Amino acid sequence: MRWFVIYTKPKAEIKVSQYLDAANIENYCPTIVEVKKWSDRAKKN
Repeated sequence: MRWFVIYTKPKAEIKVSQYLDAANIENYCPTIVEVKKWSDRAKKN
């Protein structure tokens, strides 16, 4: 199996991963889900 690296614009990694999935190209896109907490709410990034 050959590996290729794809450089993307910032914050476009997930969209590129979805495009590759649609084209039946196996890909790996690790993401970190952070929960930011304010005094009144919490938000996932």
